[in-house]
Amino acid sequence: MEIKDKNERVYSYHTFLLPFEILKSDNETLCSKKEIENVLNQEYWKRLSGDHLSAFDSVISTNGIKKDDSKKKNNNLIESVVRLVEYNQEQYFHNNVKKAIHDDGKSGIVSEYVFQFDKKNTKRVIIKKFCKNIKENLNINDESTNENKNTNDNNEYVLKVSNVRLKLFNTGIGILILELCNDLYRNFKSVKDINELGRHISLPYIALESKNIASAQILIWDFLHSDEKEYNFGKKNECFLNEKSPKEKTYMVDFLKNIILNKKYRSNYNFKPSLDDRMFTCCLIQDDGLARVYSRDYIAQKDDDAQFEKLSKYLYEYIYIDKDDSCTAATFNFRKNILNNSLYHRWTEIGTIYGASHTSFVAITREDEFLDTIITWPFLTQYVEIAILVLVQRASILRFQKQIQSNMDNKKIQKLQSKYIDYRNQLHFFEVSSQEQGIELYELIQKQLYIKKETEVLEKNLEILYEKNNVDYGNKFNRFGLFIGCITILSILLDLMNFILGRDFNIKFFDQFKLIKCELLIIFLTTGLIFSFFWKLVKWKK
Repeated sequence: MEIKDKNERVYSYHTFLLPFEILKSDNETLCSKKEIENVLNQEYWKRLSGDHLSAFDSVISTNGIKKDDSKKKNNNLIESVVRLVEYNQEQYFHNNVKKAIHDDGKSGIVSEYVFQFDKKNTKRVIIKKFCKNIKENLNINDESTNENKNTNDNNEYVLKVSNVRLKLFNTGIGILILELCNDLYRNFKSVKDINELGRHISLPYIALESKNIASAQILIWDFLHSDEKEYNFGKKNECFLNEKSPKEKTYMVDFLKNIILNKKYRSNYNFKPSLDDRMFTCCLIQDDGLARVYSRDYIAQKDDDAQFEKLSKYLYEYIYIDKDDSCTAATFNFRKNILNNSLYHRWTEIGTIYGASHTSFVAITREDEFLDTIITWPFLTQYVEIAILVLVQRASILRFQKQIQSNMDNKKIQKLQSKYIDYRNQLHFFEVSSQEQGIELYELIQKQLYIKKETEVLEKNLEILYEKNNVDYGNKFNRFGLFIGCITILSILLDLMNFILGRDFNIKFFDQFKLIKCELLIIFLTTGLIFSFFWKLVKWKK
């Protein structure tokens, strides 16, 4: 396999993950997986089932593959690498986990789609930090983008699109997966800029001046088929400031809804992010210098505090997706404590370090060829899939939380409980792999996304709901018992009157009443026994 020169190799990989839900026009009714599939924009998506090779296109632009004069030979090389990656993933995950990663055509846990690229459109994403002219020409000469952008002050980032994927899970959660690579901007600051600006799908807040917005000025997904591929955040910010009564409460990228929903259904359904208005970021940097610096022990001795204080600041910005020189953890001790819980050091000695937060999963490694098979490809496939699973877990748990209502009847509670049991069996795994690194990274990402805490809260709320229903049924049962008791007391009083007054008290009336009384007692006692048995059965099932 012919290897590229270091300056031609991919410098960083950026995979953005967006968990989402589809709601009906009332903005309250959640759509199921089947309903989403029925309204999906089929122009953009091709469903995968059985053969999942298209799901591994993120590795095609990887370091070890160089274009050859022979197109056939190059295609064979690409297919060999993709087959290799598929085999590695097949070996890596447990069987039950694989059913939640790829559509096996039987279980129905997940449906998997790949984007159908149009050859007329360029497979790239453009991020513009500042823009004087909003209608800037998008026709960038591809040859001009091949120069290395080593400056720290780039106004624009042009990233290659490796693949765009979509997953729909049986809990009603979808994941949009945007896989990009960067071989132009070869410095740490640019990578942090790309992560921070590329993940925004809406304005975090309205700035008094458009130049001060927290997102990019313009975001362009140039690979889309339609003309609606550009979103101008700066212009939206100005519109909000200039309108007395803004039409939109929040501003979210328009083309996201268009990608997912078929045109004829867009007026009846809404697209909503499940967790955040920023996409979850997976990023891998391949840089010998950074790997050498950041794979050291950041918990330094006192005499090295000044050096490591600076390093910890930059590392924190990378893991927690802060802008360069905008670290949100102010003190060194505070950063050290957070980094201690965020970093994974198993491969530090070979120059590879991993980090996870509630908004990202990132890594820094060296540029050696042999690392492609043990670091780069696993990160782009296996580890990204682990991050996707954990995001689906968090989004599904929050979805269950939203469905809990105090006025739910027993039937609805049982239906919700049944869905939750399916989720626990099909998506909420104790571990995803028998390999130590897979076990440890899965636990780290779960911890950073608060899966255990959110699960405990959900199950506690379900328990409270069950107890409330038990109390309600108990109150109904008590009222029924009171009614039976009153009938019994009335019967006893009538018997007592009959005993005292004897035959002189309208014997004929009492003979008829005794017969009616006996029938009533039999009916009420039978009803009471049936009700009591049913009540105990319901409580036993709970």
